[in-house]
Amino acid sequence: MLPTIKLGKHDVTRLIVGGNPFCGNSHFSKERDIEMRDYYTVDRIKKTLKQCEEAGINTWQSRGDNFVTRVLNEYRLDGGDIQWIAQTASERRDVISNIHQIAEYDPIAIYHQGSRTDYLYNNGRFDEVVRNFQEVRDLGIIAGIGTHIPQIVLHCEEMGLEPDFYMLCLYNMWEKGEGYDHEDRVKACEVIRDVKRPFIAFKIMAAGRNEPNEAFRFALRNIKDTDAVDVGMYTKHQPDQVFEDARIVSSLIQETE
Repeated sequence: MLPTIKLGKHDVTRLIVGGNPFCGNSHFSKERDIEMRDYYTVDRIKKTLKQCEEAGINTWQSRGDNFVTRVLNEYRLDGGDIQWIAQTASERRDVISNIHQIAEYDPIAIYHQGSRTDYLYNNGRFDEVVRNFQEVRDLGIIAGIGTHIPQIVLHCEEMGLEPDFYMLCLYNMWEKGEGYDHEDRVKACEVIRDVKRPFIAFKIMAAGRNEPNEAFRFALRNIKDTDAVDVGMYTKHQPDQVFEDARIVSSLIQETE
């Protein structure tokens, strides 16, 4: 049984299934991107989401583009009941329009995409992040901020922005690209523990570079019990990966308690 955290009125399992593999974004290599894209047909995505629900994972996080919303709609028509946390689609020039498109598909939350947050922050345009965030809040939807830079979380806190949650990468990909420095996750977790709002920690496995047991253990021991982890599931070479990840997380949380 997977424990849950609260995002507004919603109970969200502490293990969330991420959406990058479904969209062919491996953050590992171009070859892996193509492999994921070829493997994850719509039917296989829906099968994996069904496995998630069977394993007790009740929430899916993914980008809010036309492909994902179509898959989500089909999955729901097939009887799927997984909750959806939506990320704004970074390539959309009109983020406000994208937020309204996402809202039509009943997400439990929407957050501002991390790389876009980082870019705007580093180019003196953070007011755009605030504007987009406020649009989500004005729609009455749980609103979050995504980033790969812990300092941006502290900046939001200093501003009094008060997001409902943060999506924070354990690795600072803005500064180091695909160079995964383990010292980054120490710094990220320090911020997660110091800031009282809920966090969803992602890239805990460094896009498949970290051993799963160690990665889950480090994350769960270094975040708060009001936080969750977000992990992409790629079942081509490990058909039982969804169930194994759920088992590891459940076991580690029980061990901690």
